[in-house]
Amino acid sequence: MRKLSPFLITILLVSCGNGSGNNNSSNPRNIVATNQSTKPIPLTSDRNKSLCSVENLDEAQRNLNLSLFVRGQIVDEDRNFSGLIDGLKVRDIGASIITESSKDLNILYTYTSTDDVVTTDKKIINPQSAISICADDGKYARASIESAALNATYFISKTGRKVSELLPSVKIPAIEVEIGPLIKKSLKQIVKGEVVWTFEAFDTDNAYYSPGENKITFLPHSEEFKKAGMTMNFWEVPMVASHEYGHHIFEILHPYNVVNLGMKNCFGKMGLHAEPSELGKRSVTTEDVLGALNEGFADLVSFYSLDNNERGLKGVPCLEISRDVGSGVFADGTSKIFSTDALATFFLTKEVEAPETCDVPNYQDIHIIGAIFANGADRLLSLSVPTKDQRLSIVLSWLQEMKVKSSAMNALSPQDFLRESFELLVQMTAKMTDGKVDQSECDLAKEIYPEIDGHIISCMPAPLRNI
Repeated sequence: MRKLSPFLITILLVSCGNGSGNNNSSNPRNIVATNQSTKPIPLTSDRNKSLCSVENLDEAQRNLNLSLFVRGQIVDEDRNFSGLIDGLKVRDIGASIITESSKDLNILYTYTSTDDVVTTDKKIINPQSAISICADDGKYARASIESAALNATYFISKTGRKVSELLPSVKIPAIEVEIGPLIKKSLKQIVKGEVVWTFEAFDTDNAYYSPGENKITFLPHSEEFKKAGMTMNFWEVPMVASHEYGHHIFEILHPYNVVNLGMKNCFGKMGLHAEPSELGKRSVTTEDVLGALNEGFADLVSFYSLDNNERGLKGVPCLEISRDVGSGVFADGTSKIFSTDALATFFLTKEVEAPETCDVPNYQDIHIIGAIFANGADRLLSLSVPTKDQRLSIVLSWLQEMKVKSSAMNALSPQDFLRESFELLVQMTAKMTDGKVDQSECDLAKEIYPEIDGHIISCMPAPLRNI
């Protein structure tokens, strides 16, 4: 364990946003962040295939082999990349979804606290360059830059095409895909001229979307990640790429933190722990609630836009059940509902000790609250909406309606904001199906969100609706 001052904690965690709530602790705390490592495993180019005999792929060469982690195992599958290779560059022709796939970025961030005055410096050690592939051999090594770029491009494009099909009137800006950047954080604390603490580590073991930059990044994994039994790579899991693109859709339809380019929507924390005696105060805002809804929305986008065998997380430790939209329980058997305990913990003004095992849900993690929302939304939609496309269309319309009502909703307390967001989904489902909220839908809504009883106007007896 290393003891970190408050400014150092902020620097270490900023790449994944503020989670849920703001840390107002004035004391140092002990923390382990497994999304940072001193031992990253850099992605390298598959050099054996770097010499190309052609300048463009012909149609017969557009079937490329992907190494994917699906159904809990690594499988090799041929996929057609028609429209997704521009010349030999890994990007869609016309750059309507992906403008570029890039590699080789090496960047150093230096943060120095001198008597509590923090200075920062950014230095690009090596600039990024475009990723290209060759047609001579359609298969690339699993841990290569090219394989990661092809995987990410294929599934981001698949989700992007589906969303564009359902939202033809919405202009969705293209994104950049960044593969394996080496992002090093160097931290130093100086008190009265004496260096009292230093720390250096690389960002690893995650994927994230950067609001305002229109970029999805796949970080390298670390030796610790592999030693912990993680046999897959995040770029091999179709749901990860699709989920991050879901954040892009959320940002376009309902932007809320684009002004803060330090905020990123990460796929998961993969483990944070603070000792109980060091836990700090926190305050949960409507932006934190939106962050949780953003996570649930992104899970739903991937769940509905991918094939059934592509959308799961089977075999991914800590995530295969908790982030499975189709699972009504967490790994410990706890139901995915907005229970009194879940809501009280999420909105608590004090940090709680993180569970010792990832099987137990941490209700102060926006990914966990998002998982409850995603499963609840799918259960509700499954009552009356038969196809995945129709369900995704309703979820997209719900978010658009959230934006329309944002002025009024932003004036609500965070607790009311979350409840009314779910009620709006109930109403939107009715509006886009049979036009009314059936008793079965009311009963299910109250089961998923017990505190909604007495608030959801659509489910009140008719004489009470006008009171």
